[in-house]
Amino acid sequence: MAQQNAAGFVCEAPRPEAAADFGVRGRQGVAADESRGAAPSARAGQAGLAAIIMRQAARELRLSDTRASDKPIEVSVGEADGRAVRIQASVGVTCQFPQGLTIRKLFIEKSRDVKVELGCRLKTSFLEVSHSSGIEVRAHEPVATVQA
Repeated sequence: MAQQNAAGFVCEAPRPEAAADFGVRGRQGVAADESRGAAPSARAGQAGLAAIIMRQAARELRLSDTRASDKPIEVSVGEADGRAVRIQASVGVTCQFPQGLTIRKLFIEKSRDVKVELGCRLKTSFLEVSHSSGIEVRAHEPVATVQA
C-alpha cells in the first residue's frame, strides 16, 4: 500500500504479492507451476525466487510525485539510508538528498523535468536514468557509473 511521507512523496512499501508477479520459467519458456504439474523442485525454486524478490523490495525506497513545485523535497535519512532509491513517474519536482545520507543506488524512471541535488554518498556509485526526459542531477560526491 502506498503512503505519502512528510515531504509529499508517495512511498510504496514492498507487496507480498509482488513476488507472484514473477514466474519461474522452464527451458522451453513454459511456466513451472502446480497447474502444469511442476516438479517439487520447481515449486521450491519459485518460493526461493519470491523470497529473493521480497528481500530486494525491502532494500528499496520508491518515490513518486506528480505535483510540480518550485519548493525542493528533501529525502530524510530515516526513510532512505542504506537503501536503493527509485524515483518513478515524477513530473516537475526537485529532490534533495542531504549530506550524511548514504544510499546504495539511484534510479530515475519514467519521469519528466526532475532535478536531483545529490549531496549524499552513493555506496555503489551507480546512477541509472531510463524512459525520462529533462533530468538534471547535481552530484556533490563522485559517481563512477551513469547509465542513461
